[in-house]
Amino acid sequence: MALTALHPADPRRIGGYRLVGRLGAGGMGVVYLAHAADGSLVAVKRLHDELADDPAFRTRFRQEAVTLTRVRGAYTATVLAVHTDETPQFLVLDYVPGPTLTEHVTRSGPLPAGSVRGFAAGLAAALSAVHRADVVHRDLKPANVLLSDAGPKVIDFGIARISDATHLTRTGAHIGSPGFMAPEQLTGEAGAPADVFAWALTVAFAATGRAPFGAGAPETIFYRVLHTEPDIAGVPDDLLPLLSEALSKVPAERPTAARLVAALTGEQGTAEHPDKVVADLLSHTWIQTQVGPEPPKPLPAKRSRRRLLPIAAICSVILLAAGAVYGSTHSDQLVAGRPTHEVVAPIPANIASGQPSSAPTTTRPADPATQVLTYQPWTPQGLSPRITATATTSGSCWISASKSMRPEAFRCTAGSTIHDPCFSSPFQSTSVACPVLTPDDVVVINLTAPLPYSTGSTTGGLQAWLMVLSNGQKCSAAGGATTTLEGMRLNYHCTNGFIYGDLDDGKPTWTARFQANDNPILETTTIATVYR
Repeated sequence: MALTALHPADPRRIGGYRLVGRLGAGGMGVVYLAHAADGSLVAVKRLHDELADDPAFRTRFRQEAVTLTRVRGAYTATVLAVHTDETPQFLVLDYVPGPTLTEHVTRSGPLPAGSVRGFAAGLAAALSAVHRADVVHRDLKPANVLLSDAGPKVIDFGIARISDATHLTRTGAHIGSPGFMAPEQLTGEAGAPADVFAWALTVAFAATGRAPFGAGAPETIFYRVLHTEPDIAGVPDDLLPLLSEALSKVPAERPTAARLVAALTGEQGTAEHPDKVVADLLSHTWIQTQVGPEPPKPLPAKRSRRRLLPIAAICSVILLAAGAVYGSTHSDQLVAGRPTHEVVAPIPANIASGQPSSAPTTTRPADPATQVLTYQPWTPQGLSPRITATATTSGSCWISASKSMRPEAFRCTAGSTIHDPCFSSPFQSTSVACPVLTPDDVVVINLTAPLPYSTGSTTGGLQAWLMVLSNGQKCSAAGGATTTLEGMRLNYHCTNGFIYGDLDDGKPTWTARFQANDNPILETTTIATVYR
């Protein structure tokens, strides 16, 4: 992004970051170039003042931060820190020198023909990383692609939609940019295929210097997106078939981002290491596209103040003695590579005074054993009195539940929503109850077709499908999820996070590998209650 001077009303510092200039501004906030405490250059994105008091926009900003922490790839922005519980709210990103694709085309015209294929591959690799994180960008366009020395970098997930998250937009509202939206986005649907459609439009813009659906009023462009074919004349001939396929009006007919990478690099089996094969291609096709004034050099790193650590330790002990801190503390600040909270054990007071002690250190009592319950939502009279039907709808079930071996548990669908597990009643066969995060809140599905034959069996033991963690998080089985982290599959959705891998149930207190929404680090968490 082009660097411009700070405005008179701009702050000079945000948190511990000293601002140098403006990199850009958008609907949600302003992006600044800044010096971190160690002198390095970073990008700081700050929420607009007029939006800071709006709960909906604060939620969107928090979602942007969470989304970014879930995306990891060589061709996507990297989050360094997130501050969502401060005034102003802001996040910190790696600074990527270089123009946006829009800036480059405006100043210098289309990309060189020899660089277009590498650009397309880098963009596809970025989307592959986004989609592996179970995220949909929803606003891929030339202004959201930086041209770095190493290739394209996709930025600004401010309106990205995590595929299993709640919509934050009003009915009838469209999220995206008119000339780079897929047809289905105009009706409120935007899955990974919509990003692939935008990929093709962005590649065409990079190759030709013009928007494939032209210019004009938004409603005019919307009509063209729905009813006409984009103008991609001038795109290199070897890319035309792939772009035409990606620009199908039918989402299911478009290739995946991973298949785009394989097709562009000529490498099969790129799913495991797409960034590497793309880097090989870019190494001999990419041309540096730096534009604008040189950014300021990083400041010299400050010397480490190790001699202050004992004082900090003493301060921690004083806080503990005063009862201000005990056990686990948590804030909304996230620093990449570090957990968001620290576990602090009580320390004998005489250590704070510097006196030696032979007394053993105090340890926390053992966690109580996990309570394991069997869930029975139905009685002869209907739902159990303790259970509330939060919604009643119509649908059908088609297979045994993926996360429960109980014979009366099914995977069911109501409209476009999949519920897993849903429990049938031994007293009637017309409805199923599908718990939503808590055992006492269910969606009732009135069946439009008979229940299928269940392959469920208790011979292998009942599986945990709903649980409450010791930190109060409620988690339910994530049937059909394919996301992995550190080689472990996402198995449970929680109130504010996810559980990956199998539960460790070999001891009285069960544990799980938990990842909070605002923390990319997996942590071991104890489980208070399990429903089987």
